[in-house]
Amino acid sequence: MILANRLKTAAATTGSSVEFVDSFESIAVSGSQDFTGINIGTAASDRNIIIVLGLANLSTITNLTDVSVGGTHLTLYYGTDGGATPIQTIIAAGLVTAGNTATVTVTASFCSVFAAVYKYNAPSTTLTLVDNVSNSEASNSNAALSDVEIQSGGVVFYGCSDRASNTTSTVSWTGADSPAEGSVIVGARTLHHGYIICTESTTTDDLTISIGGTDKVARQAVSFI
Repeated sequence: MILANRLKTAAATTGSSVEFVDSFESIAVSGSQDFTGINIGTAASDRNIIIVLGLANLSTITNLTDVSVGGTHLTLYYGTDGGATPIQTIIAAGLVTAGNTATVTVTASFCSVFAAVYKYNAPSTTLTLVDNVSNSEASNSNAALSDVEIQSGGVVFYGCSDRASNTTSTVSWTGADSPAEGSVIVGARTLHHGYIICTESTTTDDLTISIGGTDKVARQAVSFI
């Protein structure tokens, strides 16, 4: 069974730049946990921090309730939690203009967390959500994230949380632009992550993150402008 979710809004502008800057993980977050000295890239007035989070051993979609960077609380974009499937991807994002490193604080009732940190110099400074598409599977069949809406000059961040330790993945995108894949975070669980800088006019495309095995997975793609 595939469970899916989507939430969307829209805007339009041009131009953006993205950089993968750091990662962190913990096998057990209960309450608030600080991850210190996290690289967040060069400070800038238009710098947004995007954190792609893989979660495991959680009980509900609200298991993780807050992510802050240097005291700035990010907006949480929840992916499908899979119901009885204890795996989820969540993308957190927000404007953080000061500092080159920061303490990232994650608040959750209990879960393991593995995360990738990006900086995104957004063309309009404040992020506007274009689309949020997600699915989860109790038994992986590499189901696509379908009809992800994009806008020219925007960016898609994506993640695939996997309860197995799969070190490789293949990412395909039906749009004109090429995905940039981040380094796979492998611990007790695995997070495959990356981004796509969009040059096409407003359209919808499909994203497939193919990994081996049939363990539980949760995928998410969030599109911003």
